[in-house]
Amino acid sequence: MENAVKALIMVAGLIIGVLVIGLLVYLFRMGGNVASNYDQSMSEGQIASFNAKFEPYVTTLKVTKSDDPQYKNKIQQQSNTVNDIVSVINLAYDINAKVGTNNIEDGIAITVEDNSTKYYMNAKVLYDYYQDTISNGKRKKNIVFKTQDDYRNDDDLVELNQLIRDNSNTKLYTGSSSFPERIYQYYFDCTEVDYSTRGRINKMIFKKVEFPDYNTL
Repeated sequence: MENAVKALIMVAGLIIGVLVIGLLVYLFRMGGNVASNYDQSMSEGQIASFNAKFEPYVTTLKVTKSDDPQYKNKIQQQSNTVNDIVSVINLAYDINAKVGTNNIEDGIAITVEDNSTKYYMNAKVLYDYYQDTISNGKRKKNIVFKTQDDYRNDDDLVELNQLIRDNSNTKLYTGSSSFPERIYQYYFDCTEVDYSTRGRINKMIFKKVEFPDYNTL
């Protein structure tokens, strides 16, 4: 009888042990799922925050005259000025420099098309510029590249200040003597934007456009 009781106690202890282990495994898995969901939500939040820095520049030139008779000659326009382009390039520079890779799919690729000239800012050009040709003391933040394959010729580097000077001409339209409006001659439309499979912006192409003649509006 005593042996039977001991056997029952051992079986009960074994069952309880199995149940405890099962409960611990369940709780561990539940905790893992919570952590996974948390990590996923944080990742999505970071992606949304990342995209929010660039999506305001996804715009094209739209020009209308004011419907208000008092300001009938007032111009309303929407697109990126050259200063906006410089802001985008600086954002991309910071990201690509942090990524530090020669994979063009990493970071973000910015292309600015100015007639037959194209300016580039992406992870690969910075990697090549930094690793292959340029010593630390000569690295510049305020530059873009006119080619993607040759970073050894200083002629391929364009100072952002020069880009501003080349595209900062303005036109002055006056709706009334009290409300003049200064408008840039050139704007930069975002003609293409690509997203990664996870939803992060990884490519933007801007194209230079000229503000139309006032008489054609």
